[in-house]
Amino acid sequence: MQSNGRPVVPRISELGFLDTYSPGDRAIIRNGGRCHMVAVMDEQTRLAWGEIIDDLERLSIMFGALRTFNFLNLQYNIRFSAVMTDEKPEMACRDDAYRHPVERMMTELSIEHRYARRPVFRDNGKIKRLWRTVYDELLDINSFASVDELRLAFHEFLVYYNAVRPHQALEYLTPIKALESL
Repeated sequence: MQSNGRPVVPRISELGFLDTYSPGDRAIIRNGGRCHMVAVMDEQTRLAWGEIIDDLERLSIMFGALRTFNFLNLQYNIRFSAVMTDEKPEMACRDDAYRHPVERMMTELSIEHRYARRPVFRDNGKIKRLWRTVYDELLDINSFASVDELRLAFHEFLVYYNAVRPHQALEYLTPIKALESL
């Protein structure tokens, strides 16, 4: 985008991405437990945080997302003005947004809810890339004794992802270094 002939540079917290991931059999949990993941990512810095949730019910996603928003706000002072999601039924309901937990949460937090166009991967490709990294660098090479063990490993991985792992898209800075440089 351009403004007065100059490129518009997105600001921290201007746009976030919210998405869910279901590892299914890719997360080997020896006691047979099943779980899903929900995460939020800042577009500009790629800072991300997520939670393990028991199911993909709308309330579970809403509470997982709310915990994630709170963590990013308390830890990094990130408060999103807009968040993009897929238009999956568990994430969005344009017809009755007041009764949909995720839509209602966004309204109550004064966050503009944007919808990714299908099948335009670049709309929310950054968070889809996070899921690919979670799979490649966490789920594919580990097995877990329980959902709690996976939850701990997921949070430890996100600390590594934000603080240690350089990102090519950030000119090999970590998301925390990218945040500090703004």
